[in-house]
Amino acid sequence: MIIIENEIIDRILTSYKKVLKGDFQVYKNHVYRIYNYAILFEDDKNNYEKYAIAAAFHDIGIWTHSFDYLEPSIKQASDYLKEINRQDWTK
Repeated sequence: MIIIENEIIDRILTSYKKVLKGDFQVYKNHVYRIYNYAILFEDDKNNYEKYAIAAAFHDIGIWTHSFDYLEPSIKQASDYLKEINRQDWTK
């Protein structure tokens, strides 16, 4: 089964819609591909929320920073995890 809707992914991406501009749908599709692959390769339902967050943030730094995006993407994911009181997931 391919997942095309996820509340966490949609909430995160919607918060970046202005930054993503015309690339919003393209990035959203990419995020869902990553999310579905994560579930395919390691189907642990206990980690679905982690997979959704990681997928949503994994390349976001390209739009918020530059193509030197890994550290900015990690920072934004870490900030989000602090906001939702999941700092323990940063590793």
